[in-house]
Amino acid sequence: MLQPLLINRSDFDNYLRISSNTKLEKLNVYIFQSQDIELRAVLGDEEYEEMMKLFSLSYEIEAITVEATTQIETKQPHGYNVGDFVELSGLTGTVETLNNKRYRIADIIDTTNFTIDEETTSLVYAESGLVYRGLEARYEELCSKPFFRAFLVFASYVRYLGSNALHDTNSGTVEKILEQSQRPSNMKMGAYINANEQNRDEYKERLVHYLIENKQTYKFFADSIQENDLDHQPRIIAVRPKPEYRRQFDFNISRRR
Repeated sequence: MLQPLLINRSDFDNYLRISSNTKLEKLNVYIFQSQDIELRAVLGDEEYEEMMKLFSLSYEIEAITVEATTQIETKQPHGYNVGDFVELSGLTGTVETLNNKRYRIADIIDTTNFTIDEETTSLVYAESGLVYRGLEARYEELCSKPFFRAFLVFASYVRYLGSNALHDTNSGTVEKILEQSQRPSNMKMGAYINANEQNRDEYKERLVHYLIENKQTYKFFADSIQENDLDHQPRIIAVRPKPEYRRQFDFNISRRR
């Protein structure tokens, strides 16, 4: 089963200046990696699995008909009823503005088609996407926090930076060189990646602090770390090598190891 993404393109636009030509589908793989690796590492396996468990009830979207009340067709029978609330994720095209929001089901057409109370006549659906019932209230609250979304943005972006010019071909991995632009030197690229890593780690620290302050709500997280970690601040979130040591490496390659 595909896993819905917890952030979308608008989150990147809130924190980064990236080209409008950088489509969500190019970022999706890095968002998924950041969720499943870095967010899981912060929450712990049990808390992460608890948060994501309702996504096992998600359904792949076959098509979206943009109308005054938007019609959604799923690839599998959905089992929803009128009045249920669902969320959408991974949509591409201009309908990506519907991602990560809650909608009420207005009508059930058949076992794979239903409508939501959302007008989309000016939007275009490209492909892909999931529909699901959404997170429990405590996780909805967590995912709505700006520092949570910023952490995933910068974690995803750092992964994207490390490999966005590398492509696998039949003859092996190659680097894409653009005619009208020049890739930065390893030193400049390393400094840029390092700055974004620092942003990621700052937001990660805020996320951990929030979880510690609300450990009664996120019990699996509390159980996953030692009690003395909860009682002592500040916590060490990451140790970064000094820039002069980082410059010894080729970042386009080392970030992929």
